[in-house]
Amino acid sequence: MEPDQPFPSESALLREFGVSRVTIRRALAALEADGLIRRVKGKGTFVGSKPAKITPKLTGFTEELLAWKHNTRAKLLELVPVKATRDVATSLGVAEGDIVIRIKRIRYVDQTPLAYIVAHLAKKIGPLVLGDDLERTPIVTLLSKYGIPIVEARQTIEATLADGEMASLLDVKVGAPLLQIVRVYYTDKGDPVDYVRSFYRSDRYQFTVTLKRGSLNKPWEAV
Repeated sequence: MEPDQPFPSESALLREFGVSRVTIRRALAALEADGLIRRVKGKGTFVGSKPAKITPKLTGFTEELLAWKHNTRAKLLELVPVKATRDVATSLGVAEGDIVIRIKRIRYVDQTPLAYIVAHLAKKIGPLVLGDDLERTPIVTLLSKYGIPIVEARQTIEATLADGEMASLLDVKVGAPLLQIVRVYYTDKGDPVDYVRSFYRSDRYQFTVTLKRGSLNKPWEAV
């Protein structure tokens, strides 16, 4: 739904989901607290303008969007073997110059580009997914399908600026602020298999972490 679009009434939601009015009101209160809807006295409820926030968990980006029931699709731009750069080689535990499989995609939400995603798969892993629909199925899901369970991921988040290529692909101006997330996926044996650099439009994506107070040795813990 687009920002400022009228949001369904309580009665309409009751008919659609078949739950109690208390449940509907709690859900609406949560949406309002997150800025996803706004209520205007005497006029009704409307979709908010705040970008969706995604709580970190070990899934692929596509799985997160699907969980939020976004109208999402991907466009495959590139699927080629390339020589590993130093960063890719270090992250995947291979030698610099070794062959890896590079996959470039643009992720769209509601027909608007949201993220430019560049994945690198180790040579022994990459060929497994070459025949799959990489525009519809998350790579994390495909790896599990081929008996390569992903149990851990490590990531870094930083700000960056759109260069000419990214600006064109994401429909933003050159120099526009982007959120860059670098993530490495590991198997249950601790082997790195997927190195992903994703560039998100900062006006359409928010990354939220909840911290809980811990012990002196570990004062804060992300949940």
